Amino acid sequence: MIRIFLISLVLFSLNSGIVFSQSAVRTGSISGLVVDAQTLEPLIGVNIIIEKTLTGSATDPDGKFSIRNVDAGIYSLVIRYVGFETKTITDVVVGSNRDQYLEIKLSPATILGEEITVSSSYFSETNSDGIGRISFSLKNYDDLPGQHKIWEEF
Repeated sequence: MIRIFLISLVLFSLNSGIVFSQSAVRTGSISGLVVDAQTLEPLIGVNIIIEKTLTGSATDPDGKFSIRNVDAGIYSLVIRYVGFETKTITDVVVGSNRDQYLEIKLSPATILGEEITVSSSYFSETNSDGIGRISFSLKNYDDLPGQHKIWEEF
């Protein structure tokens, strides 16, 4: 009876060890390098996120990133960086106990905005013939720095 108990205990222990070791290798990692597509310079602070998850990483000063402990499977990555086009990489395969290495090139984005006109003037224009001559009143003359009211002295 004790022999059967010991044999059962040994078999259960071996079976448990196999189950635990299999669950430990069901994760892998995604790593790589992100560079500017035009200059091939590494990009610092690029966000790499596994789509539909909260898991991700940012590139270091050398443009490298690493996302560890990713469950084995097929994923899509979303790569975002200010001033560059957002890129989505599909079908990234993560194997058990393996590293999926990617080299990613991001293209600069053109940011279009509305036209803005900036204008400024010290004096409010009253009359102008458009050829460098501007007429203004004595009130405007008082606004000039360092001027005093010369017409009051007479």
